[in-house]
Amino acid sequence: MKKAYFVMAALAAVGLATVACSKGGSLPKEEVAKVLPKAMCAKMIECLPQGGPTMDDCEKALSTQVIEGKNGQPFPTVTKSELDACVAGLGKWTCDQMQTSPNPPTGCEFLAKK
Repeated sequence: MKKAYFVMAALAAVGLATVACSKGGSLPKEEVAKVLPKAMCAKMIECLPQGGPTMDDCEKALSTQVIEGKNGQPFPTVTKSELDACVAGLGKWTCDQMQTSPNPPTGCEFLAKK
């Protein structure tokens, strides 16, 4: 169970390690911080119904990382279509994929940009 939490945290950390260039149409970090953590944490809670952090704690931690970055690196810029695709991809991701895949779900490729 801890492995799945580690995978979700690793995905967030990979995304936060990205130094992304500004793109036209990117969403404000605050908007991304309201949507992406909810989807990521919902999947984590679904796959780890016991033994993981609470939904509230998970959302607060990931929202802070989206807004403030992590380890001195900003969160990548995200467009509305990228955010929507990522939320849809997280919804389709199985618990097995979440726990074993080294890559983010389809639609969340911006989390793996380097």
